[in-house]
Amino acid sequence: MRELGRAEEALESCEQAVRFAPADATARYERGLIFFLLHRYSNAVADFAATTRACPDDANAFFNCARALQELGHLEEALAVYDRAAALDPANAGIQHNRA
Repeated sequence: MRELGRAEEALESCEQAVRFAPADATARYERGLIFFLLHRYSNAVADFAATTRACPDDANAFFNCARALQELGHLEEALAVYDRAAALDPANAGIQHNRA
């Protein structure tokens, strides 16, 4: 439960960062990670998708977006996003493992 409290605190900090600079891809990515940890996958997808639009070569953003899509049960869409992540970083074992 303590970790959940820390995630909620981190989310509050990220919310402030995004309000201050809504186009900041790093703030959106970090908030997406926290949303994922909190099982708020739709919110995570939105932030990771915003990150991929701002940083189309960011394999980690695509990877995490795919993970959130997978958690939501959007398997075909997740697979396509995993493919994009794998194309950007073919040596990343985590991408290959989750894609399989």
